[in-house]
Amino acid sequence: MKRKQYKIYTDKIDSSKNIAVCSDLHLNETTTKKKINDVLEELQEIKPSHIVIPGDLYDVCHSTIEIKNDIVTDFINEATDIADVYYVKGNIEQRSTLLPYGLYYNNNPRFHLLCENNALGKEKIIYSDDIKISAIKLPLDFYYLSEDERCKELMKRYNKYLEKLSKYCGTKNFNILLCHDPIIIRALEFYQKDHGDLNFDLIISGHNHGGLFPYWMKSVLEFSGVDMGKMYPTYIKGMYETNDNQFAVVSEGVTKFHSGFGKPQCLENFHEGTIELNVIKR
Repeated sequence: MKRKQYKIYTDKIDSSKNIAVCSDLHLNETTTKKKINDVLEELQEIKPSHIVIPGDLYDVCHSTIEIKNDIVTDFINEATDIADVYYVKGNIEQRSTLLPYGLYYNNNPRFHLLCENNALGKEKIIYSDDIKISAIKLPLDFYYLSEDERCKELMKRYNKYLEKLSKYCGTKNFNILLCHDPIIIRALEFYQKDHGDLNFDLIISGHNHGGLFPYWMKSVLEFSGVDMGKMYPTYIKGMYETNDNQFAVVSEGVTKFHSGFGKPQCLENFHEGTIELNVIKR
């Protein structure tokens, strides 16, 4: 499994942190124990202070809306033996309104389910130390829109929520925002042009798997009238500096896709794997 490493320097933390980003695992009934162990071993090598999973942790079957509870729950519980885990849903999990009961009723203090009602009916949004982690969960219907449409709709429906999160985070902490769809990066850039800075130092996303279609197909698809905003999104992988001392990291994800045509291989092949993100005290 490949690993990418990025470094961010900041004076907002008491000590340097090592964050493991593990996105788009797409765990399901075809996922073998060996493949899961490969991911866990990679996480152990990173020796992270935090593990973040920005969506598409597991697959939901279109026809029966089944969730393979044991596979998902076992992975989370083993990951929390390594470090605290912070998770927000992506688009795939939202095909069902249900969570695996091992996540919904998980009392593990090292598992942090963001933007989701837990069994007590409370919303867990931000976990506080010198790093604060919050999240935004976009509804499933967002993912059927073009980039421009998603960006406009996001700002119309969520600008107050993001502003509230930003104020709650404050300016003294190092603030991380998780969102499965990296369209959030573009939306926040638009927001900040009109309304001023938000207090998010780092955005972590996944979803686009390094580009869902090979670049050489772009001219063919453009000729056929396909929506390029869905086929070739703005942010597909890597680190972006969005503003002064504000960064975004987009993971290619663990699961590779067949020839870029959107059919998951479910860990049979690895794409980027994990990201090792060093947040270093300046």
